[in-house]
Amino acid sequence: MSIYLLRAKGFQGLDYLKLGWSTQPFQRIANGFWDNVHPPALCNKLGPKKLEVLGVWAATKAEELALHARLIPDCGEWYFGERLPEIRAALEPFPAQPLQPLPPPNQDNKIHNKRPCCSGFQHFCRKCGETFADGRKWLRHRNADGPTCHKKHIAKWVTFLEGDPEPLRKRARQIRN
Repeated sequence: MSIYLLRAKGFQGLDYLKLGWSTQPFQRIANGFWDNVHPPALCNKLGPKKLEVLGVWAATKAEELALHARLIPDCGEWYFGERLPEIRAALEPFPAQPLQPLPPPNQDNKIHNKRPCCSGFQHFCRKCGETFADGRKWLRHRNADGPTCHKKHIAKWVTFLEGDPEPLRKRARQIRN
């Protein structure tokens, strides 16, 4: 369980830093950060070849959340590059871990995990109309045991069968437009 610090090198003249946590930090870095909220300057530049690992420290998820609460990220878990001294000072109390070569990315790291701004897909539920920028969240929603959207869908049909077709007509208009 480790905190990692990465630098996205020189995109649009700016450096960005990512502070994150993972049980397997080197595998997480190898998979890229396509599914994370990120600054627009980093779109399509979140793969491991475009990132520099600045360090890995032993820490818990709670400690990572406390660091983010104290440092306040600029976008998602990303910080502007000029904040590097501040972040390094905050990481001093944690024991550093040795750097390792990155393993190959996981096979399930496909395009459906990319955000729409990075050539990924905008997923939506056909039953409730909710949209998802992350394919894994859409799959979790779709495959959940009795998701709330399915219950809403059934309630709309019951309303329709009882004689009030307006909720279904309204939803059909929203989907068409």
